Amino acid sequence: MELKQNRLSDYSRIIVAALWLICTLILFFTAQSTALFLKGSLFSLALAGIGVYDATTHIIPNRYLWPVMLIGLIDFKPVPAIAGFFVASFIFYLNNKITKEEVIGCGDIKFIAAAGFVLGTPAVIYAALMGIIFLKIASRLFFQGQRKKHYYAMAPWLGIGCFLAFIIFN
Repeated sequence: MELKQNRLSDYSRIIVAALWLICTLILFFTAQSTALFLKGSLFSLALAGIGVYDATTHIIPNRYLWPVMLIGLIDFKPVPAIAGFFVASFIFYLNNKITKEEVIGCGDIKFIAAAGFVLGTPAVIYAALMGIIFLKIASRLFFQGQRKKHYYAMAPWLGIGCFLAFIIFN
């Protein structure tokens, strides 16, 4: 049995770099301050890395989430950060307990908690909803004819929602 690769391939690194460059250019024109530009640029780099890693392995290692938490300390606002950490992740956790299916994995729950620490409550709820909508659209477009149950990597789609939320709410 072959173990999954524990690091990004060269091709994946190119994708992360391209995504980060695009996000940084968008932030250059939309960020209101240098602190928000720095925070958004680092956040988009982390989102791209986590999204590509999850898409290729279906795993989100904790070591990728700690930098996101540290990014949340830039221009830190304690109450929104702590509330954002718990709100969306608690909703995802409840979904798993109520449905008794692990459609949303523990890595996704921890990812949205870390993103909530950066974004705050309204933005992380927006990000989670947009990520789920993007995932549903993509699954309908790309996997419509499949009959078997299919599990998708959520981090790429949640990451897009998080980036949009960062731009809209900051």
